[in-house]
Amino acid sequence: MHEEETLDRLDRLQPIIILAFAVIGLFAGRIEWISEHTEGLEDPFLMILLFLIFLDIDWKDVLGAFKDYKFTLKVLTMNFLWTPIFAFILSKTVLSGQHALQLALILMLVMPCTDWYLIFTGMAGGNLALSSALLPIQLVLQLLLLPVYLGMFFHGGAQINVLEILIEVFSVAFIPFVLSMIFKFFFKRYPAFEKMENFMDDRGELLESAVMSLIVFTVFASEGQGIFENPYLYPRMLLAMAIYYPVNFILVMAFSRKMPVENRISFLFAATARNTPLSLSLGALIFPNEPLVALACLIGPLTELPVLVIERAVILKLFGKHKHHELENEV
Repeated sequence: MHEEETLDRLDRLQPIIILAFAVIGLFAGRIEWISEHTEGLEDPFLMILLFLIFLDIDWKDVLGAFKDYKFTLKVLTMNFLWTPIFAFILSKTVLSGQHALQLALILMLVMPCTDWYLIFTGMAGGNLALSSALLPIQLVLQLLLLPVYLGMFFHGGAQINVLEILIEVFSVAFIPFVLSMIFKFFFKRYPAFEKMENFMDDRGELLESAVMSLIVFTVFASEGQGIFENPYLYPRMLLAMAIYYPVNFILVMAFSRKMPVENRISFLFAATARNTPLSLSLGALIFPNEPLVALACLIGPLTELPVLVIERAVILKLFGKHKHHELENEV
């Protein structure tokens, strides 16, 4: 019981831990040896993270998302239709003339979260079962659609090669997916793998958090010097993010007003939280010749975590502590 409480506490602290690794990496990267030796490490760490995520997914849960198909359609419409269009509008207005920043903003906003949105959903009293059922759908769709969005929004740009991006994304996701399927096969058929399966069930999310923290550390350590050298990047990126979060918050609350409260909370975090660590890694992976893209993506984790904390506080204020406790008991 004590061990379960410890793991639960670590799970809830995940955003703060990741933010701490970002700050540590940022300053550690000022040491030349660390900066040089962390460059490129985000690629294998990203593959490990995707392997752990794929391994943790029960693909049968996808069916659960279709039991409440109206909820699922609303979330997917927000994440894969409205938000990409909104991101494009923001990139062309707030970030006009800044190609690298535009790419970074699109990368950050078109990829919905596949991890810590569940943490905040649970902490705010949302419908975790429904939110969990969305995870595999959103993960697959964002990997498939990312090259499409970049091709549509930046068609004709010299730096954009949709085929190369598709190959990069496919290669970094395909190997972890296949390995996860092989492991699942052995889990089911060989008793000797039962201990490993139990370990993954108990520690899988903790391992994901650890690898995600390492990804953030390596990217900040290898690219973070650019933050000190290019401080002008961040005011405009902050402005774009400062517009994105409130607008989507208001839209979600409007579109979900007829939903049960716990579903409204799930909708909010599923439709506003972004996959910032993954977009950060992909920015460095698919645009190696444009380091400003990865540097601009660093703003993602730094802004998202405080925003999600604020959203949770607003939710508790709107629906009240009494209602929140009732929802926690239902979850």
